Amino acid sequence: VSRSRIKKLDYPPEQVNGRYTPYEAEIVAGNIDVLRELSQDEFYKAWDYVVNNERSNGADAFVSAERERALRDLHHTVKVANKIREAYNAYQSEESSEEVNFVYSMRENEWIAAEMNEGLPVLEAIKDVVLPKIGDPKERSRVEAIIDNV
Repeated sequence: VSRSRIKKLDYPPEQVNGRYTPYEAEIVAGNIDVLRELSQDEFYKAWDYVVNNERSNGADAFVSAERERALRDLHHTVKVANKIREAYNAYQSEESSEEVNFVYSMRENEWIAAEMNEGLPVLEAIKDVVLPKIGDPKERSRVEAIIDNV
């Protein structure tokens, strides 16, 4: 450790200047069938069109109802991830006494995307992936409440 420079890397920010950022969603989008074939530019435009309500960027030419639903579901998973991460950080920094030890990584969103590809609704997919990983019933209940309230 004395010879290393330690840096803390956070997840991409959920919002910047009041706009939802596409960065974490972009990483996960490659695992969602209807979004996988979009270029980076198309994905950013589609994200802004659907999530940030930017209707003048031309994305209406390639955002179908199916892609719009997938983008909304993907946005929901990112919001859930951030809420669980906030609860984890609050508990770890002793700002909260509500125990949350579950670390929500991007891997969970990738597995949720796989469940969504199989037709599972987003809320059910999130619960199916996240909740079985939490052994403590009280913590599982807290995390489920977070999921339900996003």
